[in-house]
Amino acid sequence: MPSKSEHEVTLKQVADSSSPLFELCLGILRESIPPSEQLGDRRLKKLLARDDYRIYALLLNETVAATAILYLPKTSRFVLLDYMGVRLDLRGRGVGSTLFRELVRITSRERPAAGYLIFEVDDDREDFSHADSVNHRRIDFYHRLGAQLLSNANYFFPSPTGPGVPMRLMVYQLHSETKLTRNTVSAAVENIFLEIHGRQKNDPLLRSILDHLPSHLILE
Repeated sequence: MPSKSEHEVTLKQVADSSSPLFELCLGILRESIPPSEQLGDRRLKKLLARDDYRIYALLLNETVAATAILYLPKTSRFVLLDYMGVRLDLRGRGVGSTLFRELVRITSRERPAAGYLIFEVDDDREDFSHADSVNHRRIDFYHRLGAQLLSNANYFFPSPTGPGVPMRLMVYQLHSETKLTRNTVSAAVENIFLEIHGRQKNDPLLRSILDHLPSHLILE
């Protein structure tokens, strides 16, 4: 990506769905994420009315180059990077790395007590014969930025359009002393299901994920 001296890069919170930036951000997300892994427009707009669920636009020369959504619960020790997408014509130019670092900075400023940033990535385990698959490359991208994969934890995205979508969880530790345990990950996943997806505590998909979380989590 060109240096800031050549191009002006800023990160701006999109105030609400009436902002002219909203539809541009939504368009990037819709083209970046499979439909089965997207929140419906009505649910998304309802969440964005809350103070703890925010959409950001990364502006390159005042044009939207990328977007992301953060869920910043006030009473939990985690922050969720719910979605992140880069405009198709700008991929591979460092825009995603810049956006991720800015999101880490915002997280540290807004929720200094949070121990880690957690996010979902597409499952790469079915791509064992394709070392250069899109899913592998995406995980490698986050690895290069310092994130780690919960390698022995199974996860399913609660799709609003069908059955749970197999995914994987990654974390970026915000404090070196942060200890990830089965209980902390379980609490985060339950919070995400209830607060973001509107599921219930007895939701079968949620119970299945939590029941199969290993007692010792492996980060790699």
